[in-house]
Amino acid sequence: MNKKLISPYLFAFCLSGLACSMASATTTLLSENFPTGERLTQDLPQTAAWYGTFGSGISDTTGNLTSDAQRYALAYFTDSGTINLAEGESIGFNFSVSVTDPASNNSALRIGILNSGGERISADGAGLANTIFNGYTGYCTGLSINSDNAASVYERVPGLDPASNSLISSISDCYETLGSKIGSGATFGNGTFYDVSLTLTHTDAGMVISVTMIDFTGYSATVTDTTDITSAFDTFVIYGTPAGMSSFSMSDIEITYNQIPEPSASMFSLLALPLLALGAVRAIRRRRS
Repeated sequence: MNKKLISPYLFAFCLSGLACSMASATTTLLSENFPTGERLTQDLPQTAAWYGTFGSGISDTTGNLTSDAQRYALAYFTDSGTINLAEGESIGFNFSVSVTDPASNNSALRIGILNSGGERISADGAGLANTIFNGYTGYCTGLSINSDNAASVYERVPGLDPASNSLISSISDCYETLGSKIGSGATFGNGTFYDVSLTLTHTDAGMVISVTMIDFTGYSATVTDTTDITSAFDTFVIYGTPAGMSSFSMSDIEITYNQIPEPSASMFSLLALPLLALGAVRAIRRRRS
């Protein structure tokens, strides 16, 4: 029987492709569907504890987290420590969000990706402003509602206003503007859920912050922070302004870390496998001769 041998070049190509696929890895940090009655349960990656501003006006029912306006919902997507983004790495946030009684307002729905610096809250009721938030660093994207622009992007700078302990309710006190009123806006339906994709990527140019409202063509914004960047994160917070809505809801949140493997794993995949491919080519040639 005539047995056909696999092409040595195809074999080498397959091994090289395997090496490339091993050059990056994705870790799910949180896959949250908000099971009823477990709002304050921290059991990553299935669920996180979501803390409310006052302990009232926030609830988890039928797979959604719902909060009144002028309140935040805050969660930590690590049990301790931070996710530290090296160059070439990124962290992605995908979720669905809706607002009740949407009113035209810039930066009405605010999403903060922050580094707590180890100063974490552990219960509801920390308030909109608290000294525990003083050292938080990171970024905030303000999503515009029923406006002709998509978003504004800010960087949280501790000590910008020493008299203010606001976490996310007072942008002007604690955040510097990286990009204001950029991208294309859209009109929100009352109580309609929309899919949001927010990504932070550490590049050689700095930290790239990109946000897209998937259901709205053109609703997107991208900004690069080039100086004094924040590259370590552990906190997700969402806040709705009373000027833009009466309440907001969130569901199906997925937080992923796209990382470069440790040298012990990646060096073998990138160096050893091509050598194995070369050896395979030579072995097959010897069998043919």
